[in-house]
Amino acid sequence: MPRITVVSLEGIGKWISSVGFEEEDIIQLQQSLIYTMLHQIFRKHGGFVLPVSYNNFIVLSNGISRDVHEEIHSFLSEQIPFKIRLVSVIHPYPFTAQLKASSILNETTMSFYYENGDEDPNVVLFLDVSGFIKALEITFFESYINIMEIYSHMLSIITRYGGLACYLGGSIILGVMPMDTYKRIMDVLPDYIRAGIGISMRPRKAVGLARKALYELKQKTSTTDKYLVYVDDSIPKQK
Repeated sequence: MPRITVVSLEGIGKWISSVGFEEEDIIQLQQSLIYTMLHQIFRKHGGFVLPVSYNNFIVLSNGISRDVHEEIHSFLSEQIPFKIRLVSVIHPYPFTAQLKASSILNETTMSFYYENGDEDPNVVLFLDVSGFIKALEITFFESYINIMEIYSHMLSIITRYGGLACYLGGSIILGVMPMDTYKRIMDVLPDYIRAGIGISMRPRKAVGLARKALYELKQKTSTTDKYLVYVDDSIPKQK
């Protein structure tokens, strides 16, 4: 079961309310600094932070032990001027994992929770919509609008199959899928989307393999394949 860690910042809303009305740039800067800090910490341990929300961060955290999670929680509590709550859970379906984490955050006052258990590989999708956007020949802002519409559509599909998704910028949407449903997503993938898929026990490795798979797929200009899968050598071959 893949591990999902949620880092929640409590009190950030109150802090935002205390900032002057002409200081929105300060708010944006503080939020981006926290996001950067989380990436710097978790990447050292093979994790990957999803840019979903600036007060609740979802981290792909396979292979990061309870002790390391506790160290990360303590460090963040010292560095960030808000109460830090960290919940780490496992579930075959990433979408259900974040539901479990949300329930713990909403129904308890615990600042730290770590669920023990066996971990399964991460399945990461890199979905590229650049072919569709380029064909429209529109401005960059109109492209952004179209990408957001596609993102909303893909988010609905991915969550329906138990996954999570976020917009990475440019023309890329990142998906995190269960091992037993990611192939079904490919069957319903719109023709204008190409997908690189990476599978690894280590989140950062899975992300890297997905990027590489998408890159290699886009180099094959003559192929009609919509997706390419790269699997880490540490993962047993599927029959």
